[in-house]
Amino acid sequence: NGKVNQEPYLQPVYGQDLITAGRYQVQNTQDVRLPVFGIDRGEAGGLFARITQNAALAEITAEVSGRTTSYNAASPLFMLRTSAMLDLSSSVSATGTAAVMTIVDDQMALGDMTVEYSFLPPGQSAYSDMAALYRAMLRGEGTLRPLEGGGPLPFYLDVVGLAERDAHFLGIGYTGGLTMTTYEQAGWLLDALEGAGVSRVNLRYRGWFNKGINNRNPKAVQPIASLGDIGQALALDERLQSGGGALFPDVALQRIAYLSRGYWPAKDSARYLDGYNVVVADYDPVMNRMATRYSEAVYHVVSPNVLHEIAGGFRREYDRRVGLDTLALRDLGSLLVSDKNRRYPIDRGLAQRLVVEQLAGLADGR
Repeated sequence: NGKVNQEPYLQPVYGQDLITAGRYQVQNTQDVRLPVFGIDRGEAGGLFARITQNAALAEITAEVSGRTTSYNAASPLFMLRTSAMLDLSSSVSATGTAAVMTIVDDQMALGDMTVEYSFLPPGQSAYSDMAALYRAMLRGEGTLRPLEGGGPLPFYLDVVGLAERDAHFLGIGYTGGLTMTTYEQAGWLLDALEGAGVSRVNLRYRGWFNKGINNRNPKAVQPIASLGDIGQALALDERLQSGGGALFPDVALQRIAYLSRGYWPAKDSARYLDGYNVVVADYDPVMNRMATRYSEAVYHVVSPNVLHEIAGGFRREYDRRVGLDTLALRDLGSLLVSDKNRRYPIDRGLAQRLVVEQLAGLADGR
């Protein structure tokens, strides 16, 4: 397509590992959520590829013809070892610049890396044809099942209960809360939607417990009183279910607010290659770097080693304090991190299996 001056496409499958995430964001790209890729050559047919083993260790790369070869190319790369640049802040090289040292993980990823290829005939190689082929594969394996029944499509509504904000009392700063949407006000929203003919509303309710939207350590569940009592939440869920929807209280289980009490980073957090605990923040869209001046927007990243403790503790408290069988998982299933703890290292392949176990446990009430 003539875009030979553009950088090749390179994205890790299942998103960036926060262990290796850079502080600066060069591009704003979409995460790769499915371990598939393909090439469409129009009347010449096409190629569909699916990474079937250790997809969590893979990156998908693609580039146009004219850069290094005369072919459009797409392929997977498997990261067998991770590496990082260690800034030796107290050392300066002979040129006067800060010295850095490359450190490499001494643990190599284990297991097979498998990619299955399907050749597509001419006229059946478009993106929609690749999607249909992948759906057929997933249906054949029992991963996807056809939906039963008909009716209108569900409507997804996202509301915020309590937001954290900086406040002052007699000149002393503290982290306060601002009530955004109570359970009663959520009912008013349903009134308006029903009046407009909207049904089957699935309501994701963020910031309903533990200090607000940046929920603190979820091993303890403390619903926010200013939003209303649990009876009102259950009544809201009952009303939503009568219309074919449900209430989905939101929880973050892998990113824990930095201000959380009862969370032990030395034991519970994932580690960088240099041994420090992983601490992250959202990328600032103005500076294009991972930074914030709000301490409540800084997060610890939970190690896959202790994810069962965090998720299990939350489920027990949630069943006791709330009693609903629905949840909205903010990061579990969309965030995949390794852990470079020298005693108990975990690569992304094993981390994926641990996350899947916790998803199954939450679904089963364990």
